[in-house]
Amino acid sequence: MNKRRILTIALSASVFANLMLIGYILGRETKTMSPELSMDPSYGFPRLLRALPSERMSELITSIRDQRSNLVDEYREVGRAQTLMFSDFLAEPFDVDDLHKSSALYGESLCTARASADKVFLRIVEQLTHEERKVLLDSARHEWRRVKRESRDRRRSADNDG
Repeated sequence: MNKRRILTIALSASVFANLMLIGYILGRETKTMSPELSMDPSYGFPRLLRALPSERMSELITSIRDQRSNLVDEYREVGRAQTLMFSDFLAEPFDVDDLHKSSALYGESLCTARASADKVFLRIVEQLTHEERKVLLDSARHEWRRVKRESRDRRRSADNDG
């Protein structure tokens, strides 16, 4: 074998190994992000409300339940659109136009549900006093640190297992 061919093979192997390493690292980093996220910003409110006096917490939790009950149909629509998109993704024979349509429907349903969830979130926040908002923000910061710590610990645990 000539020297040029050996260098080409070595370079190709190096590029392939680097791409594999980058893909592995990105996969590990993004894998632990999704469970903590929710499309609905009011989803974690009940946990944060524990920092408020119990009577106020009960009042606000009742309001959250009432407000969020309006989102059920929109979340169902997101699920239906997602199921249709997955079905089109796996369809045989495959039709890319159908996948484009179902993907667009899924995106639209996500946007609609998210906009409604944001409105619920704002209606809940409107009920809070300035002091309660400060307490909730401090509680949220504490919760974010906890989630980040747990995520980091899970990553370490997965690294040690693998």
